Amino acid sequence: MLKLLMAFKNSFALWRFRKYVQTHIHAGMHVGKNVTITPGVRFDPPHSFLTSIGNNSIIAPDVRFLNHDASMFGIAGYARLGTITIHDNCFIGAGSILLPSISIGPNAIVAAGSVVTKDVPPNSIYGGNPAKLIKPLDIFLAENKEQKEASSIPSYPCEEFYPHLHDPQFRSSVLKAMSQDVAFTIGSDGDTNYLFNPSSQQANK
Repeated sequence: MLKLLMAFKNSFALWRFRKYVQTHIHAGMHVGKNVTITPGVRFDPPHSFLTSIGNNSIIAPDVRFLNHDASMFGIAGYARLGTITIHDNCFIGAGSILLPSISIGPNAIVAAGSVVTKDVPPNSIYGGNPAKLIKPLDIFLAENKEQKEASSIPSYPCEEFYPHLHDPQFRSSVLKAMSQDVAFTIGSDGDTNYLFNPSSQQANK
């Protein structure tokens, strides 16, 4: 009975979150193909029509979009509005805050907890408060590729990793294998609960 109640609660939370995102899409927010938007993301009503999210982008949990700045209202009697444009293939890390009038270029990564106050160039990694350049994307990818290919770093296909996380012995083996406190998962776990506007290829998976 408890399992049924938990399953219902989780299903209802998923339905409510997807409805929340769809409400902003219906209000004019642009969301491209194969966009992942995860729980806790907050858009800026009624200004979310000023937000655009490009294809294949991922918005991690608890990201906050702010399309308006009312800091001057009490003093000057007006607020400022601005667009937030996320181009294709971007990743916005958990807990980040995106302020008005910014553009995040294609293939850019915003690190978790960042406050983005200015444009982020394509193919770059930005982080911090305010967000600043950490390193170019190609260097980051090369570093991770070298680490992933090291014999001491374990790699797990997602379809073999996530279904076994309930098994204490499997979790223990993963921890034991992570001698450098890092591991990699490869591919996707197939969870499309937080995928919006899937392409026909994704929809058929």
